[in-house]
Amino acid sequence: MKQKIVIAGPKVHGVGYRPFLIALADEFEIGKFSVHNSEDDGKQIVIAKADAEDAQA
Repeated sequence: MKQKIVIAGPKVHGVGYRPFLIALADEFEIGKFSVHNSEDDGKQIVIAKADAEDAQA
């Protein structure tokens, strides 16, 4: 199952979302996982994408 998670707000960079999500993906053994920072219309965004078997999600 593919999932996309978007966390947006005035200050979401530098607060630990990426390391936290990477640790969760590692804990649940999700091999296809990526997370990165972005910006859109003045808002900071953290985008995470995961592709795992249904039993892992």
